[in-house]
Amino acid sequence: MIGVFDSGIGGLTVLREIYKEIPKLNTIYFGDTARTPYGNKGEGVIKRYSSQVVQFLINQGAEIIIIACNTASAIATNFLKEKFDIPIFEVVLPGVEKAIKVTKTKEIAVLGTRATINSQIYPKLITLKDKKAKVLSKSAPLLVPLVEENWIQKPETELIIKRYLNFESSFDTLVLACTHYGFLFNIIKRNLKNNINIIDPGKEAVFKLKTFLNNNQKIKSRLLGNKHEFLVSDKTKKFQNLARKWLQKDIILKQHIFE
Repeated sequence: MIGVFDSGIGGLTVLREIYKEIPKLNTIYFGDTARTPYGNKGEGVIKRYSSQVVQFLINQGAEIIIIACNTASAIATNFLKEKFDIPIFEVVLPGVEKAIKVTKTKEIAVLGTRATINSQIYPKLITLKDKKAKVLSKSAPLLVPLVEENWIQKPETELIIKRYLNFESSFDTLVLACTHYGFLFNIIKRNLKNNINIIDPGKEAVFKLKTFLNNNQKIKSRLLGNKHEFLVSDKTKKFQNLARKWLQKDIILKQHIFE
């Protein structure tokens, strides 16, 4: 099965994309809701949490991992790839590659959690691939808890988004460097100029996964079955209701608590 994990509910945006683009895969999702958000944690803690979750997913039968969290992707990807001998996909590099491909002005804005922005992973990778690119980065720490609280349609949320989108300079491409922001995509879009590209790194990561599976049909055949499991470290009705609404599935949550 495919193991997908996030610090909370944001990774469901990636999971929905998997259902859409690569149907009938067996999947297991883990939302670390008891310890969310990862975005305000230190590097060592993020690596430890991510390692615990990946090991748990492997123990449950996951053969491929998607880190559906920009913070964990930015901080822990190399650490996890060194520790675990299975294919691991992350969301940062696919988002970077797409942003570079579509920008015309070479001015790219990045909106993410504090940990992702402080890691400087997006500016480093973007300028490594295109030295002429200019990157504008901004942390948006309030957006993750607003999504987790299901305040997506609240007017206060739109006001906060407008404030975060007030960058100091112009740009033609915006990277949503947190999978939680996928829930806010339509609100973000209507508060930007029509000609601005909005990059969802989660979607780009699923495209990478799809390409990998198409090139490895034996692996893909082992993952087929259309069975889905959903686990969290803190089981709440709020998570279950939002997950059901977002995925259009009758979801039964199970809980796993790390020692």
